[in-house]
Amino acid sequence: MGRERILDGAIDILDQGVYGDLTVDALARALRMSKSTLYKYFTSKDDVVVALIDGVCGQTEAALVAIQSGTLPPLEAVTQIFAVLSSHADRLPRALVLQVARLPPACQDRLSLTRSAVLQSLQRALERGRTDGEVTYSESMLAAQAMLAAVDAAMRASARGEVALERGRAVESLLGLFLPGLSRLTSVEPTLQGAHVAGAGWRTKAAQRAPSVHRMVLSQNK
Repeated sequence: MGRERILDGAIDILDQGVYGDLTVDALARALRMSKSTLYKYFTSKDDVVVALIDGVCGQTEAALVAIQSGTLPPLEAVTQIFAVLSSHADRLPRALVLQVARLPPACQDRLSLTRSAVLQSLQRALERGRTDGEVTYSESMLAAQAMLAAVDAAMRASARGEVALERGRAVESLLGLFLPGLSRLTSVEPTLQGAHVAGAGWRTKAAQRAPSVHRMVLSQNK
């Protein structure tokens, strides 16, 4: 529980402020935990962030593997991938969405690997859809890259407060733009709704696990 509590505290700080607001001192203070106790679980701020990113990316990649190993129709597979991306967006703290360049190299590498896994999953689903006549894109890789670029833009716009939607919802809203045939799928709305609820539930659970984390007024530098 100590490790999870520390990660929850880091998420709390990173959701409210900027990357620089997360320090060992700030984290110990917010959790009302001694630094010596914190160091039993993590050796540094970077160690905390690496563990946080690894956890988020691990869940995303596991979900993608499950989709690829199944037998979903192509368009439904794409829908499921967007549901995974919606959950991924909700799990990443705001500061980590906006300030990727400031993350430790290990985190940037991990996010890059996850991005490649998403791109590959989208391309495979779109290529199957093109073969089956369900997708009209002539270049599956180009379409997958466009989808992922739009997801990145939606996450950043939401994190900056440029759109009213939460990050997961902003990602969900993109799917209809890329799949005009979406109305033929009967399970799309429950899938996307479930992803949002899962993300929200994860946030709620995190807050419950760390009730002693005080909400601090942090700078809103962008």
